[in-house]
Amino acid sequence: MARIAHRLLPALILAAAALPARADEIRSWTDENGVIHFSNVRGPGKGKRRASQARFEKLPDGGTRVVLEGRDDPAPQQAADGWQPRSTDEYDAILREACERYRIPYALARAVMASESNFDPHAISHAGAMGLMQLMPETAVTMYVEDILDPRENIHGGVRYLRVLTNEFEGDLVKVIAAYNAGPGAVRRAGGVPDIAETQEYVKRVLRLYKQFKERFSERS
Repeated sequence: MARIAHRLLPALILAAAALPARADEIRSWTDENGVIHFSNVRGPGKGKRRASQARFEKLPDGGTRVVLEGRDDPAPQQAADGWQPRSTDEYDAILREACERYRIPYALARAVMASESNFDPHAISHAGAMGLMQLMPETAVTMYVEDILDPRENIHGGVRYLRVLTNEFEGDLVKVIAAYNAGPGAVRRAGGVPDIAETQEYVKRVLRLYKQFKERFSERS
């Protein structure tokens, strides 16, 4: 399987150049019932409430929508789960380089990195994921990463993997994020976000941070 992956990946990555970066098209809006919607399906407007609860809904076109039941909140940057990543720009240049190369939104890749390792290049999870982008050893191999704890290689491998997942799920942002956490097979079997508490919380966190970083870095992204 590893040999097959090595033969197929160059074609997948080269094909990315011909695809629009649809992962950057997530929108949020609040409906008449005060429910916030995050989706890469166009909504009626932009939301002005914060979220405290969330659920996942299947869409007719096979996509997945994250529905956040809102409440008024005077502190727009306060995390719904009480967690905020540390503030650092230490790996910013490498991350932007990788995002430009693989046509992945900087704010999305930064949200994934923050959620995965909180910008710790030495992080190792209980499952064996390593580095800033928390790559599993087998994923690192298929992403051509030789030194998994080298920040540059790890970041490029993680962003490259986001590109492969974006191609595989045709830009469906929710599925891409879920697949980064649970694996593409689990997402395909579930037809969307798997019924795994860790993955569902992960998707919510990455979406929240993506929106936050997109707003914060809009003048540079």
